[in-house]
Amino acid sequence: MCSSSSADTGLPAFSINVDTSDGVVTLSGTVSSHEEIAKAMKLAMESDGVHKVISILQVKAKAD
Repeated sequence: MCSSSSADTGLPAFSINVDTSDGVVTLSGTVSSHEEIAKAMKLAMESDGVHKVISILQVKAKAD
C-alpha cells in the first residue's frame, strides 16, 4: 500500500500505523473522529492489491 501525504488525504500522518500482509491492511493508532477512521479505511481499501482492511483505530479527543 502506498502512503499519501497527510495534505493529500486530510488525515494526520503520524497517528495512524499501517501494516500490510498478503493484501490485508491493518490500521492502528488514534484519530480525532469516526470520520477519520472511515476516511482511512476507504483510502486503504482503494489501494492496489488490498482486498481486506482491518481497523483497530481508536477515537481520542484532541487536547486543547
